[in-house]
Amino acid sequence: MNPDIFQHPDHHIQAWDSHEFQEAGIEVSVLRGDLFHPWIQGNKWYKLRHFVEKCLIENNPGFVSIGGAWSNHLLALANIASNLGKTSRFLVRGEIHEWDKAPAVQQMRSFGAELRPVSRNAFKEILSGKLDMKTIWPESGEDCAVPLGASAPETVKHVADWAKHISGIADFTDILIPAASGGTSAGFLAGLNKNCRLHSVEVLRSGGGIELESLRMLSESKLEQSPELNWHGQYHFGGYAKQNSELFDFQLALEQNFQLPSEHVYSGKLFFAVSDLARKRVFSKGSKILTIHTGGLFPWNGIHISKI
Repeated sequence: MNPDIFQHPDHHIQAWDSHEFQEAGIEVSVLRGDLFHPWIQGNKWYKLRHFVEKCLIENNPGFVSIGGAWSNHLLALANIASNLGKTSRFLVRGEIHEWDKAPAVQQMRSFGAELRPVSRNAFKEILSGKLDMKTIWPESGEDCAVPLGASAPETVKHVADWAKHISGIADFTDILIPAASGGTSAGFLAGLNKNCRLHSVEVLRSGGGIELESLRMLSESKLEQSPELNWHGQYHFGGYAKQNSELFDFQLALEQNFQLPSEHVYSGKLFFAVSDLARKRVFSKGSKILTIHTGGLFPWNGIHISKI
């Protein structure tokens, strides 16, 4: 039993040549992680490896996890479970009437996922460790438990393996990634070339919490920091999945002018940050920048559908 998720997918790197970059004297490329797989995109391809391996070794009947109604993580895990002939049980934040008709929810169900609502207070208690998912869903007692976003010290090594793979593709001076739960940042801190600079762009308003969480996971993984870390917490646009007309217009121009599709939760904010940082001359002249598109593009989202 050797699922494809244990292999490196094809890494398509696309040039992004805007006037801001030309004026700054830098080269910018985009790694299109959204093209890895129709449902298992970007960092999810690597963050889920530990739990897939654990489930197969321990012969768990399936997975139990937690997330929101639009979760890329839950969508990818549901697809993996279906491909492996495993069950998937998901606790979804909020009341059922809030998300029951969401297209991502319908897609999870088409993969065989069983969903139950969990209150926002209980959701926070699960994240803080005060409440266990299996306490809420006793029937999941033998399932492999997967935390929010599959971010955990155990997954850092797989994300680090991805970062090492990227470092071997070309000699970049700066790598930029979006940050929401800290797991991807932790892995890139462990796996990138030490001569490279990592820029994590926070897509939600945590007040420094995500940066601390990424460093905690790195420490608990027993791996060491390799590249320099630059944390950018000013591009959340009000919070997780928040969008305004400025961000929308930027995303629309990005797709029309450079054929770079994005969504407003992760990639749109990341691309905006790259452009803004270039205008502010944060990158040294001659820098070679790689922006990591971590996916999240599905038939029901993207810039043409999310117009506000």
